[in-house]
Amino acid sequence: MRGKLLIILTGLTLLVTDVIASDSGKFFAVGATGGISQKSYFSGDLYGGIILPVGKTSFEANVGYTTFANETSYQGVQELKFNSHGIFLEGNYYMIKGLYCGLRLALNFNNVTKDSQAKFKNYSDLDSPTTFFGKAVYGQIGYYQSLGERFGLRIQGQLGFHDYKISQGWIISSDSSSSLRDEQYGIERHGDFLHNISIGLILNL
Repeated sequence: MRGKLLIILTGLTLLVTDVIASDSGKFFAVGATGGISQKSYFSGDLYGGIILPVGKTSFEANVGYTTFANETSYQGVQELKFNSHGIFLEGNYYMIKGLYCGLRLALNFNNVTKDSQAKFKNYSDLDSPTTFFGKAVYGQIGYYQSLGERFGLRIQGQLGFHDYKISQGWIISSDSSSSLRDEQYGIERHGDFLHNISIGLILNL
């Protein structure tokens, strides 16, 4: 249900961005990418944005939906797989034709898989973690190759950091720094490095 809601919100945001782009006379583009992330799991993005000329180069601002998988630990139980879904904002600056670097910020919610929940129960009498929220920041570099007037191909690499808290059951957020509160609710804070290599198709409108 939450995944469908994120997709709907992303679609509405892209629609608003399309209207802004049309009114300003700037270029608008939508794209989809797929790739391999940490632990060789699949990752993917659906996005859209505005391409703005900056002197002889250009800058693009995108908003979209992102998904990836990773593994975490809780209460000493390792290799608990989770699937992540989120919304991101990013900006890319084209240093020379085709080559760009950028920054991405993402908010995501993460679901521990059923198999990993069952695995946790084999090692602990506590309730297994199910859903937790997090935030991530990425640095990225990539190359865009035009495939004609309307289409283009994008190859991109990312390095990022995922910050989140995980507990028994599900947790929406916990910004409290109280160690007593964290111990009471079994809250653990994690920070994981992320990496991703992807390739995708872009449609210029």
